[in-house]
Amino acid sequence: MKPSNIIFKGVLPLGVLGASVFAFAALTSQPPQVETITEEKIYTVDTLPVLHQAQRPQLELYGMVHTPKQQLITSEVTGKLLRVLVEVGDQVEPGDLLMEVDDFHAQQAVANQRLQISQINSQLLQNEQQKNQAEQELVVQKRLLGLSQNQLAAADNMLNRKLISDIEHAAQLREFSNLELTVKRLEGSIELADIQHQQLTLQKELAQNELINLERMLANTSIIAPVAGQVIGNLPTPGQLINNGMQVAQLVQTDQKEVQVQLPAHLSRQLENTPTIAFTDAGTRLVLDRIAAQVEPGMVGRTAFLKVVDHGDRLTAGDTTRIILNLPAINNVIAVPAAAVFDDKRVYEVVDGALEAVEFEHLGSMIQGSDRHILIQAAALENGDQLLATRIANVTSGMKVKGAGDE
Repeated sequence: MKPSNIIFKGVLPLGVLGASVFAFAALTSQPPQVETITEEKIYTVDTLPVLHQAQRPQLELYGMVHTPKQQLITSEVTGKLLRVLVEVGDQVEPGDLLMEVDDFHAQQAVANQRLQISQINSQLLQNEQQKNQAEQELVVQKRLLGLSQNQLAAADNMLNRKLISDIEHAAQLREFSNLELTVKRLEGSIELADIQHQQLTLQKELAQNELINLERMLANTSIIAPVAGQVIGNLPTPGQLINNGMQVAQLVQTDQKEVQVQLPAHLSRQLENTPTIAFTDAGTRLVLDRIAAQVEPGMVGRTAFLKVVDHGDRLTAGDTTRIILNLPAINNVIAVPAAAVFDDKRVYEVVDGALEAVEFEHLGSMIQGSDRHILIQAAALENGDQLLATRIANVTSGMKVKGAGDE
């Protein structure tokens, strides 16, 4: 074995042992760590005492304006729309002109129908003249036929007595036969004239009825309001082709409007048979008319129908409107400022310098002076309990607080 290898094997264990001793000494030479104690933050807040009172809440709701009576207006003519004289939301009275349709085709139809009636009248006159002429001629021919019949009878007698020849008798018989045929022809002409008169009279009656319809259509090129109401929906535009039967406008009667809202479940039974008044932002006054008998599928409350009492023209059917519902007085209600309400469902009570969350039932709101207060009920709160009245970010139960006047 080489001497260098022997030296290496002897020195290596000594080096490892020395490094271990050095590391241990370094660790034991560091100063001991001191435990840090963090003091919990205490918030200085304002509080307010709980006070149960009887209050008349105001409930803010949003409802849809409806009307039980609507009038659909359709065009009774086909043509190009010339003018639209109203806008959506306008209030109109019966007879007001709403829009005008080009009456060119209607004028032509009326003129053609009048011409047809004039032609029928001419045919009736001609028929009557022909009938009168035939009747006059029939009178003459019947008189001649009677004379010819007497002459034929005399000729028969004379022929029997051999006073005339067969040729003379045949001539008399031929004259009688011709007169008889003429009478029958005239009677047939008069009968035919009567039939033609009936047909022409029926044609004239039908043509006159059609003329009345066409004149009505001509008059209907001016589209007027049939009833009083407010214009809603979509209106056609000038230049648009209007077809017969096409809906061109829709009216709602303003004195029949109502607003439908969803009442919270806890208020539905309370408001039944109770006079309740509400107002809209437009200044329209409403009264509670009725409440639906049951909750509709997908709804959290029952539908209430508020009848419009005045200024109904300020509301447009189909629009959504904000209303303030004045509720009857409720006992054991707490009025708190909006700053004391967190997440719209809880307040915080101060108990032994710490906060405790208390959930409540929201009854509505009220105005005190210039401040808006939320009206709530909470079984866990008693008179004199202190509530947090200061906004704190990320507030939670257990946070330490002290009153602004506490040292």
